[in-house]
Amino acid sequence: CFMMYDGVGVEDPSVNLSSSEINIYPNPTRDNVNILSPDEIIEVSIFNQVGQMLEYVSANSKHIIISTTNLNKGVYFVQVRTEKGIEVRKLMVQ
Repeated sequence: CFMMYDGVGVEDPSVNLSSSEINIYPNPTRDNVNILSPDEIIEVSIFNQVGQMLEYVSANSKHIIISTTNLNKGVYFVQVRTEKGIEVRKLMVQ
């Protein structure tokens, strides 16, 4: 992952943007999104495109379901923290 801090790019090795271990479905979604991981999910955060956290779920499970009915149509980023690190995925809400 490549992050920008005050115009300086910094690589963060703990963030993985494209691993196939975590499954987020359905994507695109309307009402609920399922997050499935082979590892224990510690927490999930959903951010809008400007980086505001809109949802936060603390969990100790390999499968969680989050309602997306309070999110407007658009693209969001789902940050999933597991025992092995953090993954960020895009989520489309219709």
